[in-house]
Amino acid sequence: TLATLVGESLSEGDCPDSLEFLSTLLGQTDDGRPHLIEHANGLCIRVGDWKFVPPGHAADGLSPPTKTTVPEPGGLYNLADDPGETRDLSAENPGKLEELRGLLGEIRGAGRSRPHG
Repeated sequence: TLATLVGESLSEGDCPDSLEFLSTLLGQTDDGRPHLIEHANGLCIRVGDWKFVPPGHAADGLSPPTKTTVPEPGGLYNLADDPGETRDLSAENPGKLEELRGLLGEIRGAGRSRPHG
């Protein structure tokens, strides 16, 4: 988005975890991001009302942070019904869990293939 704003072009593979949405920021369209990556001592993904938290350790951004351990296969929450993420719906929605886990894996994999430095 910032590259577009300043007239810079990016090579294929640059910024694999970024999306260009300048027209949204300028009010020219209502389209937004199809997903959002969150960081809570690890990466989580949100798509619409759904949020997937991978298994492992997680913490909220409050001070002091609330830390928790998310068991396999990860946590799945419907934030429209449960904004406090208190009810894990992974067992009731295995398809949605796999969809979000797969998308997060793709995004993480794209970021790893990028040269660092």
